[in-house]
Amino acid sequence: MTRDEAMRKVASLLKLANSNNANEAALAAQRAQEIMAKFQLDSAMLDIDAGAKAEPDEPIMDFGRKGAPLHESARKSGWRVRLASVVAKANGCRIYLMGPTIQIVGRPSDSDIVRYLFAYLTNETDRLAERDGRGCGRTWANNFRLGVVDTIAAKLVEAQRAVNEAARSEAANANNPHALVRVNTAIAAVAAKSGAVEVWMKTNMKLGTAKASSARYDGAARVAGRAAGREINVGGRSAGALGGRSKMLGA
Repeated sequence: MTRDEAMRKVASLLKLANSNNANEAALAAQRAQEIMAKFQLDSAMLDIDAGAKAEPDEPIMDFGRKGAPLHESARKSGWRVRLASVVAKANGCRIYLMGPTIQIVGRPSDSDIVRYLFAYLTNETDRLAERDGRGCGRTWANNFRLGVVDTIAAKLVEAQRAVNEAARSEAANANNPHALVRVNTAIAAVAAKSGAVEVWMKTNMKLGTAKASSARYDGAARVAGRAAGREINVGGRSAGALGGRSKMLGA
């Protein structure tokens, strides 16, 4: 599967995010994440087999310099920053802030996936907060949304882990002593490719350190958000299987 084919599959799946059926939309996001994780791993294994890059790497770009932020807002939103950070890192990108605006750094095709998933998950997080938090106030709503993002972050990590473990399991059963080495080398290459974005930022950009959030904490709301976030099946392998000075985040 080529990068363009993977992107077409993801774009097609994420069109379901506009569906009135929340379960159908969640399944689309889950499959999109799995497709991209598997594509990255398969591409790395092809590079190993060829002894060179099957396709040249796209250049790493600061999309803030091109006037293409991930999210623009009049005021900083902590939960959106956290969501942007975890989605970006899961897909080989990083983010930083320019005032309240969330900027994205990474390779163009990776940033496209981040934009799709971030938009979908932002809408889903707002939907859950509006459904469960009527009359609960701003502090509760903010903490609820952060709880949802906590669950999303865990699911994204699990999605990558599941793809890697499936590849390792297949290699272990292949009766080829080199198969598992090939898979582990590919997994390391995918991680290194993502880490290269962070290195690029530190080399090419003057970034400050993000300050810790001073938002008020509501533990009950955070727990409720984590529970509600389980409804967004963006990770794992399911039965359905699927300004001011800038600040660096998501390192």
